[in-house]
Amino acid sequence: MVIVYISVAIVAIAIVVLIFYIIQTLKSAQGVVTQLGNTAEAVEKQLQGITTETEHLVKTTNRLAEDFESKSGSLDGLFSTAEELSEATERVTGSIQNISTTVSEETERNAGQVAKAVQWGSACLELYDKWKSRRNQEEHEERN
Repeated sequence: MVIVYISVAIVAIAIVVLIFYIIQTLKSAQGVVTQLGNTAEAVEKQLQGITTETEHLVKTTNRLAEDFESKSGSLDGLFSTAEELSEATERVTGSIQNISTTVSEETERNAGQVAKAVQWGSACLELYDKWKSRRNQEEHEERN
C-alpha cells in the first residue's frame, strides 16, 4: 500500500506542477491578449486619425474641383472673346487687302493721266522759271 500512496503523491505532485505551468501559461497568454488589446486600440486611434485626414482631403479635393470648374467656366468667356477678336482681325485684314487692291488697280489705271499731269506741271514750272529769270534780267538791266 505504500506504493499506492507514493504513486498518489507523485501524481498529486505532477498535477500541482502541471497546474503551476498551466497558470504560468495562462498569465503569459493574458499578457499577450492585453498587448493585442492595446495594439487594437492604437490601430483604432490611428484609423480614426486617417479617417479624419481622408475626410479633410476629400473635402479639400472637392473644393479644388469646384474652384477649378468655376475658373474654367470663367475662361470660356475669355476664349469666346479671343475667337471673336480673331474673326474681327480677319475681317479687318480682308478689308485692308481689298482697299490695297483697289488703290493699286486705280493707280495702274490712272498712271498715264498722273504722268501727263506731272509732265504738264513740270512744263508749267519751267515756263514760270524762264519768265521769272527774264523778268529779273530785265529789272537788272533797267537798274544799270
